Amino acid sequence: RVHPKMAQNDDQAVAQVAEVVCSVATGALSPNIEMRQNSEKIILELRTESPILFIKALCYALMTNEDRTLTTACAVLAYSCINKEVLPTREAVEEARQILLHTWEKITQGQGNANTKLIDERLSAALRNADKLLKKKS
Repeated sequence: RVHPKMAQNDDQAVAQVAEVVCSVATGALSPNIEMRQNSEKIILELRTESPILFIKALCYALMTNEDRTLTTACAVLAYSCINKEVLPTREAVEEARQILLHTWEKITQGQGNANTKLIDERLSAALRNADKLLKKKS
């Protein structure tokens, strides 16, 4: 397993975490219980350790993969991050929202290969949730 702390810089960390995320994202949707639990455990660790890096990695994966199952899984995971358990501070929510907005804009403009209705819906819903969280805290 790659530890983001070992990466030379942010971009490298994002790419490394994206690699791990890609290897477990589809597993999290697997009908095989053991595989699903293992994947969920790794996802939880990554998300807890560095939620912003995790979200960046999900967005990176969304932009760089063609596999629909994988990109859909990444969008669902990104959506699942936008809550106060994962992002306890206003700063974290704002940063996550910026990353997601940037990615959503790129995807809706046809960049990347992941422009499906489902991904658009998940990212839009994540952005709405971020807006709600930011309203609550002010």
